Amino acid sequence: MVWPWSLLAACTAPPESVALGDADPRFAELTSWTEARMEEWSVPGVGLAVLEGGEVRHLAGLGVRAFGLPNAASADPVSPDRVTPDTLFRIGSLSKMVAGAALAEEVAAGRIDLDAPASVLLGDIPLAAPHTLESVTLGQVMSHTSGIESLGLSRTCDPDPAHLTEALTEMSQDWAMWTPPGELYHYSNNGYALLGLAAERSAGVEFPTLAQGLFDGAGMTTATYDWVEAYGSDHATGHTMDVATGRPLSYRGLEERACVVGFPPGGVMASARDVAQQVRVLLNGGEGWVSPAAWELMTTQGYNRSDTSGYGFGLQSSSYRGFPSYTHHGSVGGFFAMVWAVPSEGLGVVVLLNSDHNVVDPPEPWSKPTQRIIEHALDLFLELEPEERVSSARPVEEWGRYVGAYHSDYDLGDVSVTLDGETLLYTDAEASYPLFTYSRDSFLYGIPQDDGRTRYVGVGFEEGTAEGDDPDLVKWLVTDTGIGQLVTAPAARPAR
Repeated sequence: MVWPWSLLAACTAPPESVALGDADPRFAELTSWTEARMEEWSVPGVGLAVLEGGEVRHLAGLGVRAFGLPNAASADPVSPDRVTPDTLFRIGSLSKMVAGAALAEEVAAGRIDLDAPASVLLGDIPLAAPHTLESVTLGQVMSHTSGIESLGLSRTCDPDPAHLTEALTEMSQDWAMWTPPGELYHYSNNGYALLGLAAERSAGVEFPTLAQGLFDGAGMTTATYDWVEAYGSDHATGHTMDVATGRPLSYRGLEERACVVGFPPGGVMASARDVAQQVRVLLNGGEGWVSPAAWELMTTQGYNRSDTSGYGFGLQSSSYRGFPSYTHHGSVGGFFAMVWAVPSEGLGVVVLLNSDHNVVDPPEPWSKPTQRIIEHALDLFLELEPEERVSSARPVEEWGRYVGAYHSDYDLGDVSVTLDGETLLYTDAEASYPLFTYSRDSFLYGIPQDDGRTRYVGVGFEEGTAEGDDPDLVKWLVTDTGIGQLVTAPAARPAR
């Protein structure tokens, strides 16, 4: 077996890294630590950046742009060429920060009212009957509380920027609303496709043109939605795991899922250098990116928005070991990406991978290679001792709160959750599946695939937030393929 790292060992050139400030042993340790784990994690290539003092200080390209068995469906060649700080990766949902910034600027200018029905700008865009956008606000869409389903926008369609309305109209008529608007946070790529069109119509220019203004303002010189243009430059190929050989398989080129509907929620291709400039904006109050009024909206408005929790305008509020942060993760067709910004310390980290599988199988929280690298970088540059993660899952004696029958009028249909001793069982029309813990109120079950992989399906439980709901009782069962509402439960089901 020949691994890409064996190929690299035969090269005489050093890893492509750039220290923009003085040489820093912390960054050297980060790159060597990452390189030591790339083979273990089956990651062919990494684009890496660290910002300090609010500025880009360190950049590196590790590994190779493409490696493994080419897939006949992809035009992308297998290439052992090294990743550089300027290699383009698909960055997936990091693109939502671009869509969110474009929307925020329109709201700040008074051209969009977040509390108005989405139909004001999008009345001609259909949803699956009987739903319409008249009952949904753009604020709910922006905050992922619209109730509109999300199925990953995996479909390939016309990538012409001029055809966003036509392509979205064709696809949206199959989109159902899984919950009433405003009742539940549920991440929706479909919703951010609608936001992109709303921003486009409000500004009077095509969405990629709006985005280009943001790219230019931040100094993102090579970021693009145009996969044909990206093919002509230094670019990475997406990889997954080949179960038969245990090798990374280069199977998805940049054209995979090329679709104008996917541009706002996940279509950007960018380099580590580009995304570092995007993070620089997050560390410097939006300067060069959006107006002060738009930045205020981006950092204060949205679902459950606070310094350390919430989502709005494509930006996730979080914290790392007590440090309030902005962050986002991206995943699309053979690529992972993640950014983390700690404004109080002027610290930012960018990690781009041409790989889309987890470090552990089955996955667990913080089991993506991007997350592991981010964590190590933050510990190094915040001068924190590594800390073992402790499971937040509820103890078995509290699992009775999940038991009951759940119903959806749409894709999910009728499902039930039962407790057999210490085994929680999820039952749908096809079979019963034992659930294993993922996080506090989230579980997974596995479905074996014909190619030897296991597809993991998430099952989460949420309390109701509508007036009259008991805040201590589960109301919703949330999966990747639908959301069910509790219809019957044991009379003595325990509360929180």
